[in-house]
Amino acid sequence: RRSSGSKGAQDVVFAKYAFTAADETGYTISSLTITRDSISADTDLSAVELYDGTARQGSAQALNTTTHEAIFTGLNITVTASASKTITVKGDVATGANTSDSISLGIASVDDITTDLDTNLSGTFPMYGAAKTVAGVSVGGVTVDALSTPAASNIISGSTEQQVASIKFTASSTEAVNVNSFKLTQVGTAGDADI
Repeated sequence: RRSSGSKGAQDVVFAKYAFTAADETGYTISSLTITRDSISADTDLSAVELYDGTARQGSAQALNTTTHEAIFTGLNITVTASASKTITVKGDVATGANTSDSISLGIASVDDITTDLDTNLSGTFPMYGAAKTVAGVSVGGVTVDALSTPAASNIISGSTEQQVASIKFTASSTEAVNVNSFKLTQVGTAGDADI
């Protein structure tokens, strides 16, 4: 089934793969190569990512414009004995992607999967997810800026409601944005219990 992805859309799901281990032994995937197929340009995607559930595996990769591959190395994806693990391939559609291009990502060959097993995994290759057509519309975005106020200062111990940061969220002209949550990280010398 063909579906679409808007320009600028992030974390679009292109494929899901179930890796299964035999009853007697598990294995670890150390590298995985994802290949672009179909009528599209490598630059239609700004990034390709692998996920195990909600946890991203490795760094986001760009598609190589010669090989049309995104190569993920240094992985440590463990499939335990008698179990399966689903790895999801996601991509970020570039804001300048070509409208109506059809993007498909997948595993072209069993040789594109490196494990600690003595033999290759079995499966029917190539395995590509359903193609996504680039829609002619763009999704909204948000710019986040840290403002200069409040200035660095000393905070009185035991005080409450002290302003420690000021953050500005600006929606793009495409559509409105609701910010549901965000996380602040303390990077100074204070301990977690000090705040």
